[in-house]
Amino acid sequence: MRLVPIAAVALLTTALLSGCDHGAGSPTTDPILRPPGASESATATATASPDSSAPAFVVISAHGVGVGATNSRQLIDIPYTTDIATAAAQFSTTIGVQPTVTPVPATACAAATATYDWGGIKFSTDALSAGLGDPAFFVSATAAATRSGLEVDAHGQTVGTSLTDLLAHVPGSVSGDRGDGYIEALIDPQDGGAWGVIMHIQDGAVSDFAAPGYYLTGHGTCG
Repeated sequence: MRLVPIAAVALLTTALLSGCDHGAGSPTTDPILRPPGASESATATATASPDSSAPAFVVISAHGVGVGATNSRQLIDIPYTTDIATAAAQFSTTIGVQPTVTPVPATACAAATATYDWGGIKFSTDALSAGLGDPAFFVSATAAATRSGLEVDAHGQTVGTSLTDLLAHVPGSVSGDRGDGYIEALIDPQDGGAWGVIMHIQDGAVSDFAAPGYYLTGHGTCG
């Protein structure tokens, strides 16, 4: 529904400029990402917008984090195997917003590094990465949008989504109690459900989520 006004403006603009043909543009081969809640028809209509190449949403999966435009074209996809500083630079360039960088001193578990925070989404490192596809960085989301207004979701689910809705609309999703009422949900499961995108549930709804992460087991501290 949020793409309908964009489509209307695009149609009006096409009518006004019908006599000014500047020639066909270059073909686009970028894959299509569905923005949160958008139907296929709305997505197709939005591609006519002259402003549709602007960053609009962030999609988190078990293997990487991507940025999509208003027209649902993928602007960038950053695998978690990318060095964190490189990943942060690529992400910042794509969305046009610089992060808040916080140095993290070395510990017995890991070398010195830093976290990169765009408000609502953050890149960090973690010593407990074995079995998660050898990630060089992790992403966590604490809000439904970044401070610059980009929507943040994982398979259409975001902060504030109810657990009931998540389980009903994401094939393969599961949830479990880690104890003391602390509930996790797993989406985009990998290796038979061992890890993927971990949604943390509080009061029946997603409070935050992160990837890649272990589901229920494997939590702890380095040896």
